[in-house]
Amino acid sequence: MVQKDYRKWLSSTGLLSPTFLTEEKKRSCPTTGQGERKLTVTLIERWAYVLAVICYAPLPPRQLHINPAAGPPAQHGPAAQIQTVLSQPLPPLKGDNLKVQVVQVLYAPGGSSQPHSHPCPVIGYVLEGAVRMQVKGGEEKIYRAGESFYEAPNGVHLVSANASKSLPARFLATFVCDHQAPLTSPVSTSHEGRQP
Repeated sequence: MVQKDYRKWLSSTGLLSPTFLTEEKKRSCPTTGQGERKLTVTLIERWAYVLAVICYAPLPPRQLHINPAAGPPAQHGPAAQIQTVLSQPLPPLKGDNLKVQVVQVLYAPGGSSQPHSHPCPVIGYVLEGAVRMQVKGGEEKIYRAGESFYEAPNGVHLVSANASKSLPARFLATFVCDHQAPLTSPVSTSHEGRQP
């Protein structure tokens, strides 16, 4: 049925007529619309045009099952759930030397780190368990699996410990640095904060 419709349409255009395949056509200049130029089309070009029309002609609507509002079909099950866990402006950084390093920290039950600082902004994301954190001038907080925290560059990290005495804790620390330096430097705290 579709082939008969195309044949009828092609006949109506004159593409299949013997005169179309041999005559010279006069057309307006397509860019300026002024004057006329002779357009000679070879037999091969005409047949290429006919084939292009047939190949790229739209299919009847009943054969198309596209819903543009639905987006691309799911490839691997249900759609992903996206949630922002931290949004934090960063301090000015030199763009020509930027480097990101991601470090995994694992605390055994009851484990902790000595007071320290980092020369770069740090973004932490707790993967497992819970951690206690305190930066000088701030409150001690507990972050659980799925939660994030931010440390400004050169902040004194007074408390960094596992919040549990019986379960391990694991988190990722993402350092965004614009200069070469050790990622962690020990800090002396004779009377500044408390460590577990």
